[in-house]
Order: sequence, then structure tokens, then C-alpha cells
Amino acid sequence: MTSPPTPSPRAVPLIKGAELKLVKMSRLGGGVSPVGGDGMLSKPITGGKSAKMTDIIRTTKLSRTLTKRYIDNRRLLSISSISRHPIYKNENSPSRSFGILGGGLAGLTSAYYLSKQLPQSNNPRQITVWEKENRFGGWVQSSRIEDNNLAEKNGTGSFVFESGPRSVRPKGLAGLISLELVKNKSLIQLGFGFLTQSAQNRYIYTKKGLQKLPSPISLLPKSILKDLIRTNEKSRNQIIEDERLRIDNQKQEDSNDNQEEERLRGTLDDQSLQDLCLGPQGGLETLIIALRKWLQNRPNVILKSAESVESIDVSPDGHSKVTTSLGAYEQIDHLISALPPRVLHSCLSPTLSKQLEVLTVNPSVTVGVVNLAYRSTSRINPIPPAFGYLIPASIGADLNPNRVLGVVFDSDMMPGVEERKSEGGDELTKLTVMLGGHYYSKQIDSIPTIDRLTQQATETIREQLGITQDPFFTQAQIQKDCIPQYLVGHHQRMSELHHQLKPLNLSLVGSGYSGVGLNDVVKSSKDNAVNLIKNGRSTGLEKFDSSC
Repeated sequence: MTSPPTPSPRAVPLIKGAELKLVKMSRLGGGVSPVGGDGMLSKPITGGKSAKMTDIIRTTKLSRTLTKRYIDNRRLLSISSISRHPIYKNENSPSRSFGILGGGLAGLTSAYYLSKQLPQSNNPRQITVWEKENRFGGWVQSSRIEDNNLAEKNGTGSFVFESGPRSVRPKGLAGLISLELVKNKSLIQLGFGFLTQSAQNRYIYTKKGLQKLPSPISLLPKSILKDLIRTNEKSRNQIIEDERLRIDNQKQEDSNDNQEEERLRGTLDDQSLQDLCLGPQGGLETLIIALRKWLQNRPNVILKSAESVESIDVSPDGHSKVTTSLGAYEQIDHLISALPPRVLHSCLSPTLSKQLEVLTVNPSVTVGVVNLAYRSTSRINPIPPAFGYLIPASIGADLNPNRVLGVVFDSDMMPGVEERKSEGGDELTKLTVMLGGHYYSKQIDSIPTIDRLTQQATETIREQLGITQDPFFTQAQIQKDCIPQYLVGHHQRMSELHHQLKPLNLSLVGSGYSGVGLNDVVKSSKDNAVNLIKNGRSTGLEKFDSSC
């Protein structure tokens, strides 16, 4: 790097008798000194004694001012030589440009929290979001099904199917951040459906049939112990090291998190909401639609759908380039990737992809999701109201031939998401059957067709719940690579990745890094956006930094 030229010293005005000599001033660092157009201090020669004293006072003040400006300019020159480094370039400038890769929940909430902190008029379109699909939202997808049988006097009835996450549980700081988001009146005007107390009940499918769990947490120590027993010594040591790093970092975060949690609890007027599980009427995608509309009205945001990211190039001068299916975008000061880690890795330049090979370590599993709707005059589910049940991997193919992971009792869990109720006494029963996961990972070519998936789901409900009637409406989807699987050593790998990203203007958000839950995704997006504006930089993985 070439050092900037050393500026000539500023000459100090000299006073001799009644005359003030003209002293030539130099220009520093591209800035023009406050002198005449020819670079000269212009001061008339004065005569009287009072005029001489006035000149001396004025000249002394001017000398002090120029000396201070000289020192300030020298400081600016030294800083300017640093500012060309990509980490420091324009990091606190209000005109920084941000590119967000992916328009799912992580991408949209990143844009939301960035936009709220940036000015709205100085530089329009500071934030660009690219999404490959025609719709935004990623795995958050709600389908509203019109049903004339649910018709009311003044409209047509409908019900909602969820293909992905379906509720927000405001537990802990991450949950409160999500709750603050969904309760924002400028985003969502609708009401909420609440998780019923009876839906706290959870079941597990065993060889003896469905058994009620006394508490989900009560099984946690046994499952951890079982994992430790099954692993070899090297894996056990890595698990212990991961846990040690997690605890150390948690201690560092606790103080700030506690303060933020108290602030949020104070701003959320209905404290009872903080202990419940809720979802917007019309489904969780209502939040996505509200975020999209809000962002479309912001002058500093542009949303680009049906435009997939094909490659990114983080250049040494701090400006990144994004190439999409429709063109290239340059001069981007900071990139935020909300893409799955392996998808991001496939978009990197050869040099950077080799450096960030850790992005390919964790696999993801594919899940089949089948929504079933039944209509009856009375409750057809023989199980008392509950959240649903899980089928552990220990259940063999003889009792679980369709490789089902679990069943959610949607009608019990969240009855209030329907905007219109049925009339005439008909009862709507909604169930969601989840299939595949690790079963599909073992046999990639065994993923069934949509028709076969629906058949497997209805067979399972018939055999395990005894519901013999056919559903009047079904919906099935294959959610490919939708759930990341954090392998042993994840915490240590993320810590290393954090340090690798520090020299780059690239940060990572989403379920592939800091937690797979909806609350985890929202919190990581907010934390990253706040760090970018407050500190000028962020990797999105600061929580894994064990060196702080």
C-alpha cells in the first residue's frame, strides 16, 4: 500500500511592526485550507495602534485555529490509510450498501432490523434482498383453504394448513424478541390463536401404543446420557468441549441478555402472552406477508424475487459482487447470507470456498409434510386434546413401516388461527403427519412421490389413531434439506468460522448456525443487524467467540 504524501508544515503568520506578512498555506489531504483562491492569507496592512492590537489578537486566534486544523488533518490522513482495509471501509457510513442473500424469515428479518436503523432518504435502496422463489418466506408457508361447508352468513369459511413452523413460543430472550416482532402493530393487525393448556400434553408412540409423557424435559438427561454412551472416546471429548465452550460463552452473554430481556418484558404490555404459544390468525405466513409489505414501503429496501444467487465474490477492497440469474451487482459494502450453509458454499469463489470448507460439514434432512382435514359431528380423535406425538427411532419397521417422525394435532394445538368458525355443529379436525428425516438420509432414493406420501400419512392415522374415515382435504409437500443437523464439534467449528470471517464483509444468519428454531433465527438476524450498525462489522457468529 502506498503511503500518502507527507504534507508540508503550515507556516505561522509573522508579525513585524504594524505589518502582517502574507504567508502561503498548503493544501492537505485533498481538503482545501480556509484561505483565498490562490492559497494565500489575505490581510491588509494596517496602521493605527488599536488596529495593530486587533491584528495581533485576530492573528493569534487564526494561528491556533490553523494549528488545530493541521493536527486534525494529520489524524485524518493517518486514518484514511487504514480505511482502505475492507473491515474499516465506510463501516459507520449511513450510505453503506447491504446485500442479503435469501428471502426467508432470516433474510426478511435482517432487512427489517437493518432498515429500522438506517436513514430513509440519503441513499435509497441501501438494502437489496434476493430470493430465488416467486414468494418470500422460505420454510414458513401457510395455505388458506376455502371451504363452503364452513360458510358463515356474510362470507365463505376457510381453514389454514401449515407446511412449516406454525407458532411462536415467547420463552427466554429469543422468544421475547419474536413476540415483540409479531406484536408490532405496524406489521400485523390480526389477532392471535393461543396454545391451549390441554395442548401442553405430549405423547410418544411405543410398542404398547401411545403413552403420555410426564414432561418433555424429563427425558432430556437420559437422551444425553445415551448419546454419550454410544459415542467413542474422541466424540465424547468433543461433546464435552462443545459444552464447555457453550457454557463459557453463555456466561459472557448472560449479562447483556438479561438486560435486554428485562427491557422487552417492560415494553410488552400483556405479560400473560410471554408464557403462551401463539400464532397469527391466518397462519404464520401472515408475518412473512406483513414483513414483505412493510419492506416494500421502505425507500432504503428493494426486494427481488424469482432471482437466484449464482455466485458471490468478496474482493480485497471491501466491495462485494453478487451474480444472480438476472445479472450482476457490484459495489456492495456488506453481504448477509441467509442461505443454507452448503448453498452458500456453492456460490463462493474457488479460493474462498476452500477457505470456508467448514460450511459443508453439517448435513440437513428432508421431511415429508402431509396436512389432513377431517369433518365430523363430534371429535374423531380418540386421544384427549394434546400437542401430538413423536415416534422414536427405536420403533422398528413392523410398527412404523411408513417411517413417520410424528403427528401434530393442529386443531388442539392452535384452534384460534382460523379466522372463520364453522356453523351447523360440524367439527374440523386438522392433523399434520411428518415423515422421513433421518430415514430419507439413509436411503436418498426412497423419498416417495406426493401421492404415495399422502397414502402413507392416512394409513398411519388409521393404524395408530384408529381414524377410519377418509380426510376430505389433503395437502402434501417434500421439504428438501429443511432441518440442519448439528454434528459433534459444531460449536468449535462455528468459533473457527467466526475468526475466518472477521477480515471479510460477510455475515451469516439462519438456522444453519445458531439454532434451528424460529426464535433462534429471529434473534440471530436482529443481533447481526444491530452489530453491523453499532460496531460497523459483524460475522453473525459472535456468540461462538471464545476469545472475548
